Amino acid sequence: MPSSNTSRIRLFASVDLIGSTAYKNSFEQTDRSNGQKSPPWYKVFEEFYLQFVDALKGQCQASSVWGGTQAVGMEFFKAIGDELVFQQTIETHREAIEYIKALRASLAEYNEKLKGRSLPLRVKGSAWIAGFPINNAEIELPDGRRDFLGPSIDAGFRISKFASERKWHYRDFSGYVPFKPYLLA
Repeated sequence: MPSSNTSRIRLFASVDLIGSTAYKNSFEQTDRSNGQKSPPWYKVFEEFYLQFVDALKGQCQASSVWGGTQAVGMEFFKAIGDELVFQQTIETHREAIEYIKALRASLAEYNEKLKGRSLPLRVKGSAWIAGFPINNAEIELPDGRRDFLGPSIDAGFRISKFASERKWHYRDFSGYVPFKPYLLA
């Protein structure tokens, strides 16, 4: 666990499936006591977990900032239902911009894949930056995993609720990266 006195800036990203509850509820309830391992909608969600993580990693590796190195990519942090959360320590303004560009490109790519399969689902995303240890904290959970707490983390999840397929949200709660939309184009 990093020292609580070590200053760092982290970029967080949330990617969520739009229409997931309605999609799952569109299937009849089935009795799986006969050995069926998963409900009929399960495969779509499993693919989302695996394929979106790979798409984001690919977009990050394609960035000229890192020269296609294999070690770069936002870290998958955790899933909260059908929402994927990523995080990455950033060291430069340019890194933050490139990660955000990669996230947006991954969202567009995955939405095209969903449309191509005629699924009534889309993905939406948001990103936010939080400073540590100023105002936020990293904690170790009893099972050895880590989590992040603080007002910037809470606010980031709040803004993610307002995102849509067409409306993307970014917020810098650290004051680290001045937001200039033209840099993301």
